[in-house]
Amino acid sequence: AEAEAQPGYARPQSISMRVQRGETLEAAVRRTGVAADEAHNAVALLARTMDTVNIRAGMAFDAAIARPRAGGGPARLIGLSMRTGPATALTLSRSFDGALRVHAMEEQVTHQTTVAAGEIQGSLYESAARAGADTRLVGQVVNLFSHQVDFDRDIQAGDRFNLVFDREVTDSGRTVATGALLYAELEAKGGTTRFYTFYHDGKTEFFDEATKTYQFEGEVPDAVNGDVTR
Repeated sequence: AEAEAQPGYARPQSISMRVQRGETLEAAVRRTGVAADEAHNAVALLARTMDTVNIRAGMAFDAAIARPRAGGGPARLIGLSMRTGPATALTLSRSFDGALRVHAMEEQVTHQTTVAAGEIQGSLYESAARAGADTRLVGQVVNLFSHQVDFDRDIQAGDRFNLVFDREVTDSGRTVATGALLYAELEAKGGTTRFYTFYHDGKTEFFDEATKTYQFEGEVPDAVNGDVTR
């Protein structure tokens, strides 16, 4: 119904917006072209379910607006949606009586073991991130393989990797958080390097096929983004 043209207005169009530094959410909504009172009412509705005052710069939202057919004058706000967390979102939409209504949505989060695999293009760090591993996990993987592989000489474009790890994921497939790294494999320099996870005395250890163990104490050191370039 939101895609239908409103009387006196053109067909709605979608606009992607971001709150600018020093800008209020209301000011950002006004930049879509809607009237000041409509932006104020929209933010007041959102304030019922979220903090609309302490807004971070860069927060994104999508707005659907309809511009007057005759030209000139403010646009009409048809709908608005924003993600408020990894598994939560808010939407504003117009009901049949023309009033805006706010709806809060929360996806169910489940635990699963997943596989991220692919070819290295650019760097192992970048390629693993594109396959679904987050920064913390990728940093751990890069540090592991640095014990066996010289990233400056051994890695070529087209080499393959295979990671198995736990993650928390929403119904729509969005990763909320990654958990433990369970297995890591890298095909490079004409061979395959593998690491396995072992839990011992409350600590996580990794061992290779020669049963040599590797341990990370505390936070995994930051990996260098440009670890592999070929």
